[in-house]
Amino acid sequence: MDDCVFCKIVRKELPAYVVYEDDATMCIIPLDMEVLGHLLVIPKQHSHDIFSTSPETLAAIMKTVKKMSALVKEKLGATAVNIVNASGKDAEQTVFHIHFHVIPRYTNDGVKVWPKFPRPDVDKQELLKRLTG
Repeated sequence: MDDCVFCKIVRKELPAYVVYEDDATMCIIPLDMEVLGHLLVIPKQHSHDIFSTSPETLAAIMKTVKKMSALVKEKLGATAVNIVNASGKDAEQTVFHIHFHVIPRYTNDGVKVWPKFPRPDVDKQELLKRLTG
């Protein structure tokens, strides 16, 4: 896509701190790094969100996510990672080129990534029927 910021980075039209690159994916340090070692993994081929991304592209992305997770553990001493993706406007996606955040975690870092959701009062048997029926 011509106006997509991540596509421009892939085409080398915009500068980026590229940590890793292969035929299908790229990993960059985001401009607004949240924690030490926060990384973004993007596919080189434009895809809007998880719903429109092929299984093959998702597999390539996850391979790079795993590699980058190991990298921050080895090089930065991270003890864990959160992998975050927002797909769709209602999920707070702001850049509509699928991407995954690799957020390194450190012992007692005080970072809270998991949101507090209101617990739904739902019949799980009925939910199971809706999902599998």
